[in-house]
Amino acid sequence: VTPAPSQPAKSNAASDTDYAQTGVFKPSTTVNIRTGAGTGYASVGSYAPGESVIYDHVYIRGTYVWARYLSYSGRYHYV
Repeated sequence: VTPAPSQPAKSNAASDTDYAQTGVFKPSTTVNIRTGAGTGYASVGSYAPGESVIYDHVYIRGTYVWARYLSYSGRYHYV
């Protein structure tokens, strides 16, 4: 009996995508505030555990999920 060929392994990495989605994010640990949806963007501050931010968009970049919000300065930031 010849064994059936195995299927190639599926990647667990998330694909890059985004969603127009709103919600409230409350971190359980300190998180950096960034100027773009990625760790390569500048950090311009941080949120402490228990603080909250109202976001308007969600980005999936590799294995990271980023929430975008409009800051008081009128610029978009990402957590």
